[in-house]
Amino acid sequence: MNQRTIYFWLICLLFTFEVDAQTTKAKGLISDEQNQPIVGAIISVFQKNTNDMLRGITSDEQGQFLINLDWDKEKLRISAFGYKDVEVIERTEDISVILKPLSVELAEVVVNAKSIVTQKNDRLIFSIANSNLTKGNNTMDLLRFTPLMQVDNKRLIMAGKSGVQLYINGRKSNLSPDAVQGYLQGLPADKIDKIEVITSPGSEYRLAANEGIINLVLKKDESQGLKGTFNLQDTQSHYNSQDGNLYLDYQKGKTNFSASLYGNNYLGYYKTDTRYSFFDEGLQNAATNVDAPKDNTIGGNFSIDYQLSEKQTISAMVDGYYLKRDNSITATTLYNQLNSSVIDSTLYSNNQGDLSQYILTANLNYRLLTDDKGSNLSVDVDYLRSNGGEQSFLDYSRIVNASLSDPYRRFKQKSEDDLVTYSGRVEYTHQFDKSNKLKTGIEFYRTNSIADFYYGNYQTSDYVNDPQKSNHFDYDETYGAAFATYDRTWGSKFSSTIGVRGEYVYNKGVQEANNETISKSRFDVIPNLSLMYNISQEHQLSYNLSSFMSRPSFSSFNPFRYYVSPTVYRENNPNLKPGTFLINSLRYVMKQHYIFMFNYMYMGDCSNVFMIPVEGGLTRIGRFNYGNAHFADFTFSWNDSFFEGRLYVNASATGTYSRYKGEVLENKIDVSNFSYNCSLNAGVLISKRYNWNLTANYMYRSPMLLAQEDVSHTSSFGAEAKKVFSNGIALKFGGRNLFYATDKRSKVYENYSYYSEINSTLRSYYISVSVPFGRKKVSGAQGRSGSSSNVQSRVR
Repeated sequence: MNQRTIYFWLICLLFTFEVDAQTTKAKGLISDEQNQPIVGAIISVFQKNTNDMLRGITSDEQGQFLINLDWDKEKLRISAFGYKDVEVIERTEDISVILKPLSVELAEVVVNAKSIVTQKNDRLIFSIANSNLTKGNNTMDLLRFTPLMQVDNKRLIMAGKSGVQLYINGRKSNLSPDAVQGYLQGLPADKIDKIEVITSPGSEYRLAANEGIINLVLKKDESQGLKGTFNLQDTQSHYNSQDGNLYLDYQKGKTNFSASLYGNNYLGYYKTDTRYSFFDEGLQNAATNVDAPKDNTIGGNFSIDYQLSEKQTISAMVDGYYLKRDNSITATTLYNQLNSSVIDSTLYSNNQGDLSQYILTANLNYRLLTDDKGSNLSVDVDYLRSNGGEQSFLDYSRIVNASLSDPYRRFKQKSEDDLVTYSGRVEYTHQFDKSNKLKTGIEFYRTNSIADFYYGNYQTSDYVNDPQKSNHFDYDETYGAAFATYDRTWGSKFSSTIGVRGEYVYNKGVQEANNETISKSRFDVIPNLSLMYNISQEHQLSYNLSSFMSRPSFSSFNPFRYYVSPTVYRENNPNLKPGTFLINSLRYVMKQHYIFMFNYMYMGDCSNVFMIPVEGGLTRIGRFNYGNAHFADFTFSWNDSFFEGRLYVNASATGTYSRYKGEVLENKIDVSNFSYNCSLNAGVLISKRYNWNLTANYMYRSPMLLAQEDVSHTSSFGAEAKKVFSNGIALKFGGRNLFYATDKRSKVYENYSYYSEINSTLRSYYISVSVPFGRKKVSGAQGRSGSSSNVQSRVR
C-alpha cells in the first residue's frame, strides 16, 4: 500500500469520527410541576438556522424519550397541550424538563408538524399533529386516518381482527356496542391527544373474540367552565334519515364532568333474493324478501371524576341506550322441482313486527398512586342491565292465478331477554424503577340471563299458546380470573413483556320445554409474550405471542325457534363451546410512517353462524362449533402527510391465506382460500385562507371462501367537503358508497346449496353542521381516566 493510499484512508477515518461525533443520543424526562410524568409530550427537532422542523417523537408512559441530535446544528422543542413550550438549545447530557401550565386565553394554534407512528411492545401509538385531521371533525372521522384502521359504514375495522374494543384513557369503555358509534360521532377529534392501536392485547385484557383494542388518550384540556359541541346531520338514501349528538365537558376545581347525548331516526330498505336447493329431495324454493326497518335510537352517557387528593381519584360513569325498531317484511316464496322452471306453488308471507332494547351500564372506579415512581392501585365495580324484546305477527297465504288467498296460517312469535351482570376488577401496578414494572390483578363477573319465548297460533279471534313451541331458558355464568404481566427494559434497544392469565368459568342453563339442564365448568391458563427491538430511531421491530379464549354472545345460547319466512328459521345452541386462539405476530415500523405486519393465527373449536338444511325442506340459521382454522396474513400500512400537512393519506393493504376444516350437522367443511383487501383515505386542504378541506375514501375486498359461506367482492367510494369557519363552526357535505358492489353470498354442501343477493340502497348523500361552544381558557389541570366494563361485548 503506497503512502497516498494510506493518507486517503486516514482522512476518511477522521471524517467518519467527526460525523459520528456530531450526532449524539439525547435522552430526557418530561414532568409537570407536581413531578408527575407527562405522557405523549411532543419532542421536536428543529434546524437552528432555519427553524424548520426535521423530525419528532413522543414521550412514553414514564415521560421519557430518546432521540438522535446534532447539537451544533439542531435544537429541541418540547410541547404538550395545556403547557408552555420549552426549547433546549445547549448540549445537555440528561435533559430534565418541567412544563408549566398555561393560564391565558389561547388563540387558535395551527400545528404543521407531521402526525407520526411509534411502536411499543403490543401497540402502535398514533400521535396527532396535523390540525386538518381534527378541526371540525369527530373521532369517527379521525379514525379513518389512523394506521391499521378502516371505517366501513360507520363500523370500525382493524386489519387482521374480527372486532374492536374501545378503551378511554387506558380503561375499557362502559358503552354498549351500539352506543360506541354514537359516542365516537359526538366526541370532537380535537379532544384526542393520541390513539393507541393495540393489535396484540396482553394478559391484562379479556377479549370476547379475535379483537383488537383502540385506546383513546384524551388531551389534558381540563380548563375551568363549560365546553361542548353540537352536531346535526341529514342523510338522503332510499329514504331520508336524521341524527344528532351533543357533547359537554365541564371543569370546576378538582371535579371534571363530561356527558354526551345522541339520537337518530333511520329508515332503511333491503331486498334479498335467495334460492335454496335440496339435492336429495329434488326440490327448490326461491324467496324474495323486502325489508323496510324503521329505527329510532336515543342514548347518552355521563362521567364524573373527582380528585380526592394529589394521589387519589374517584370516578363514575353511567350509560343508557334505547332502540325501537319497526319491521315490515314481505316475502314471496316459489316452490318447484329442482332443475325445472315450472312453479308448483307460490306462498306470500307478511311479517309485521317490532324490536326494542335498552341497555343500562354503570361503573365506579377508584385510583390511588402508591409512590412517586408511578405505582398505582385501581379498583373497578360495574353493573350492566340489558332488556330486549322482539315480536312478529306472520300471515302465510297462497297465490293462485295471480290472486292472493286468505291466510291459511297465522301465528305470533314473541321473545323477551333480560340480562343482569355484576362485575369487578382490582389491578395493582408496581414500578420497581424506570426499567422494571409488574402488573397484577383479579377480575370477576356474575351474569344471569333469562329468556322467554312465546309461540301462539291464531284461532277464531285470538292467538293461543302452543306449549310444544313456547319455551323458557335460564342461563347463569360465573367468571373469575387472575393475571400478571412483567415489563422489563433491557436498555435503549430492547424491552420485553411476559404475562399469564388464569380463567375459570362455570355455566348452567335450564330449558323449561324439555327440562334439559346444561352444566359445565372450565379452567384455562393463557400465556402471552412480547419482545421489542429498537434497531434505530427510525426502525422498530416487535414480536408478539398471544392467546385467548373466545366466548359467544349470551343470545347465541338461546334454543328458541324463531321463523323469519315460511322456509327459514333461527335457532341457536345452548351447547356452544368457547374457541381457543393462538396468534404469532411480527411487526416492523419504518420511519414512523410505514408499517409491515405478519400474523399467523390458529383457532380451535371455531364457531360461526351457518345456514343448514333440516327436515321438511327448511333452512336453519344458527351458531355452531365446527372445527379449526388457520390464518396467515401480511399487512402493509402507510400514514403520512405532505406540503406542511396540506395533503394527508392513510392507506393499507392486507393479503390473507385461510384454511377451515371441520363438520357441522354432518355437513363437511374443508375450505382454503387466499383473499385480499385494500383501503385508501386521502385529504387535502384546498384553501388555507378559507379553510376548505376535501377528503375521499376507497375500499375494496376480494371474494372470500369462508367456513360458513362464500362471499362476493365488495367495494365502495365516498367523498366529503368540509368548511371550517373562523368561529369554529364546521359545515360538511358529501356522499357515501357513491360506487359500490351488490352483496352476494352462497354455499354448496353435498345435499344442499343456497345463493343470495342483497340489494339495498347503500348510496347516500348527507349534510351536517358542527357547532362548538364554551370556554377557551386553560388552567392546566391534570388528566382523568375513563371507566371499565367486562361483559359488554357479549350483549348483542
